[in-house]
Amino acid sequence: TNPGLEGASVTESNLLKLPSTIPRLEAITSKGLIKGVAIVLAYTEAWLRGIGCIPLNNAMEDAATAEISRAQIWQWRYHGVRTGDDGAKVTSERIKSIVAEEVKRQSGEGNRGKWLLAGKLVEDMLTKEKFDDFLTTVCYPHILTTEYEG
Repeated sequence: TNPGLEGASVTESNLLKLPSTIPRLEAITSKGLIKGVAIVLAYTEAWLRGIGCIPLNNAMEDAATAEISRAQIWQWRYHGVRTGDDGAKVTSERIKSIVAEEVKRQSGEGNRGKWLLAGKLVEDMLTKEKFDDFLTTVCYPHILTTEYEG
């Protein structure tokens, strides 16, 4: 390691620890948790329909946004973080409830889509013990393909 280079002594185990002082965990809010779940769910649903980029919250979003939200929420649950606004722990049950509410809201608006499947996949990705490498890898088996008849 180079002692003159900031961050040069950071190890893999340092990167896997939940920080105790930074960032301020009070910045994690219930509203942010709900928004993050909604982002992962909306992108997953679109991806299952073959759409790789979607307009969401006045921005064009792709897999990167969904992956960041997915990783963040998974880590919050895994480490038992509490949302700063209400002190409630981010648990599997809380995530499942948010996913169910969002699926109901989206599918109830006349959106036929793949909300039920996306909800099942997202719920599983966000609540299981092992973090999936990629959202799209989980979704691949659920994409319909057509065979060429030549």
